[in-house]
Amino acid sequence: MPSVAALYFDGVSARAHAATIELDGDALHVQAEGVARREPLATLRLSEPMGAAPRLITFADGAHVEVRDHAALAQILDASGHRDRATVRWAFDARVVLGAVAALILIVWLGARYGLPWAAGMAAPHVPQAVVAAMSQQALELLDDRLLAPSKLDEARQQQLRSALAARSTLPHTLLFRSGGSVGANAFALPDGSLIVTDQLVALANWSRWPTMTNRCWRY
Repeated sequence: MPSVAALYFDGVSARAHAATIELDGDALHVQAEGVARREPLATLRLSEPMGAAPRLITFADGAHVEVRDHAALAQILDASGHRDRATVRWAFDARVVLGAVAALILIVWLGARYGLPWAAGMAAPHVPQAVVAAMSQQALELLDDRLLAPSKLDEARQQQLRSALAARSTLPHTLLFRSGGSVGANAFALPDGSLIVTDQLVALANWSRWPTMTNRCWRY
């Protein structure tokens, strides 16, 4: 088998020794100035390939050899019957890489589609009521500060709509009204059961279907 150029480090100093390595039966022979080592392959530790970085062959006493000619090293290793671990071989197999990417995309999609709703459904009943109230209050303040304005509906109209919804809804709720501004006709449900409806949505809604429409918004 041809020899392969390498650098030898004795594990004691940082000095690099120009060396050659070659396969000698079931052992690796290292030849450098003042150094001649013959070690069984089974006792050596071979680093995984990482791009153009040199591969390291480490001896039991801490010395190691750096090899930059990956192709030549692979040739002598193949001749010895050595095979990298399965995980290393898979990293260079396009079919395995594509399969792993496809599996990752599927896992992420399943997690978003089914996992997150399931986890939210399991966790929601255990959230303290004080936390739910605080979250809802902060969300309402944010909406009022950034998106919404005070409702222009008179109090009688608001109460009429609240009564219409209460008569047909079995869900606990608090119905609030705001002017939608840039968001227009819209509705927002908060964690504590509050339902915010914009004046613009009230104007668009069919009065006879108002309770059904608001109930659906709350459920959503």
